Amino acid sequence: MPPPEPFYLNQARKAEEQKAADQRLKTADQPPVQRDIWESQLKISLLAAECTTRLAEAGVHVEQTTDFDYVMWAIDCVGKPYLTDFMSPTKNDFFEENCFWLLLNDSNGKPAGLTGARSDNTGREPLSAYSQRKLRNMFPEEKHVAIRNDRLPRVADEIMGHVVYTGDLFLGPEFRSTSRNHLRVLAMLQYCLIYLKWSRLDWLYAFLRDRDVRRGAAWMYHFPRIYPMAHSWTSPPSDDSGNNWIAAMNRVEMIDLFSTYFGSTDRL
Repeated sequence: MPPPEPFYLNQARKAEEQKAADQRLKTADQPPVQRDIWESQLKISLLAAECTTRLAEAGVHVEQTTDFDYVMWAIDCVGKPYLTDFMSPTKNDFFEENCFWLLLNDSNGKPAGLTGARSDNTGREPLSAYSQRKLRNMFPEEKHVAIRNDRLPRVADEIMGHVVYTGDLFLGPEFRSTSRNHLRVLAMLQYCLIYLKWSRLDWLYAFLRDRDVRRGAAWMYHFPRIYPMAHSWTSPPSDDSGNNWIAAMNRVEMIDLFSTYFGSTDRL
């Protein structure tokens, strides 16, 4: 029979066992580690490449640009009837750092569609307050029109910090018959590029037309959150703008979205 373990060794062993148990408990109590960009940059790039390939096979050749004069020329080429003031290069101070556009070129290399994204850092100011001030600056001729305090849903008070807006998606006649699945792939590609460019974003948001929401726009653009009638035009820029919904996702939701499709864009 072996001699009894010396007291000091017994205490040391028990201390190590307790330390290991405490560490296991601490790890169990911690929230799951965020699927952050540093280990996912390559996967997100590969996902973007897969999306680009799928769109090219469908005859949609995507070009990313921060040449805003070129964007204005492309807008004329595709015949877009209007450009919202929030995304217009002629009404905003856009630079390579805070905006980019995706041009959708046909097989001849001619622009036949486009969509844009802009980045803003609101700090601790919520989107609800920022939007009201931005609208006043953009539409001074309508300063007499009251903006209701409840014009944006409650989520607009949560959206703050580094926020990215996407909008002004337009398809010319060449791409009007583009499959809804291809639009889903395009949306995923844009989100990948947004994340690769502005990796510390807090929120992504967009406005969706009421009629498009009824046709499944939230599904098509992968938004986990949509809120009704968040934006109403007193003078819509086009006849079918009407009332819009706000769609949003936060950074964690975006990362989860990517992880769903890593290596399997066929599920889009």
